[in-house]
Amino acid sequence: PIQPLYVGHVDWYVDYSHGIRLVRRLMRVDGVAMPFERIAADPVLHVLVSDEGPMTVLRYDRPLPPRGR
Repeated sequence: PIQPLYVGHVDWYVDYSHGIRLVRRLMRVDGVAMPFERIAADPVLHVLVSDEGPMTVLRYDRPLPPRGR
């Protein structure tokens, strides 16, 4: 783990790690439809969605659950 479990916060404490940001996968840049992944990884366009440089990891792969579940 990156940091140990800590349960000492008061019940109203929140920070950036307690939420998610949902975005539409298909976006328009100068009128052209582009997938988010392309924009986020682009050396120039990434600034439209992130101020931390081009993204190299855009998803975490995990196996599909067995059929019937």
